[in-house]
Amino acid sequence: MPGELSDFSNSGMYLAMPVQIGQSSRQLTFIASRQETIRNHTMKAHVKLIGRETIAEGTMEFRFSKPAGFEFRAGQWTDFGLIDPPETDAEGNVRGFSLVQAPFEPDLVVATRMRDTAYKRVLRDLPIGSQVTLDGPGGDFTLHKNQSTPAVFIIGGIGVTPV
Repeated sequence: MPGELSDFSNSGMYLAMPVQIGQSSRQLTFIASRQETIRNHTMKAHVKLIGRETIAEGTMEFRFSKPAGFEFRAGQWTDFGLIDPPETDAEGNVRGFSLVQAPFEPDLVVATRMRDTAYKRVLRDLPIGSQVTLDGPGGDFTLHKNQSTPAVFIIGGIGVTPV
């Protein structure tokens, strides 16, 4: 039924809603298929911070070395952990970040708003060449493989990262 979240034949969830596109009304169905869950393996490794840049007011990009054999699909994320940070807080020393570069690019890139937390302060001040832990990739919010099926992604976040 339009606007209801329902089980989709045991393969995922869907949300159908009417929309107006130009002069025609259409029914869009948003599907998150469990059958397309990512099958690549997660990797635990140490990676080096190789660069950082302010990309918008209060938002930074961090670039890390990409371990050999690390594979992911657009839309996935990975955990990055600080190693023996000089300060910590109740949220701990690990955060998950969406990977914002194409899977074929040579580095791993994340972008984040720089909130005033111990983790973000340490990450901002981490010397280039420092190591962090990587545990990922994770997540199955990725584009389906059937190019004939339209796809619409409605996503919230910091507003500068691709999916």
